[in-house]
Amino acid sequence: ILGPDSIGLYFSGEAIDQCVTTPTAQTSACGACSWEHVCKFNLLLSHMPKETVMRFCVQVGSQRHWKTVGWVNFTLLDYKSNFRQGAHTLNLWPGAPCDEFQGSNVTTNTGHC
Repeated sequence: ILGPDSIGLYFSGEAIDQCVTTPTAQTSACGACSWEHVCKFNLLLSHMPKETVMRFCVQVGSQRHWKTVGWVNFTLLDYKSNFRQGAHTLNLWPGAPCDEFQGSNVTTNTGHC
């Protein structure tokens, strides 16, 4: 079982808004998961530094014990300073640099795999 996945906005390694957590999801037989989810943050895009990244942390486990198995930083603006939109394939770094998400004050929304 995947999840709950954590998403946060970061600038220079520091969180600049409240983190968001998604509900659990199932993977396919080949281990792939398609994730379609709208993340709502309190910070307006016009108030974010140009170099802001959205950090995704993927966790696996059960109701009582979750382990972060991968993460990725996704830039919100492309090289022309345009907001990145649409579907993207994100390859994860192994490990857990996102342990600060554990126990954070988060909001939960619905997603699916």
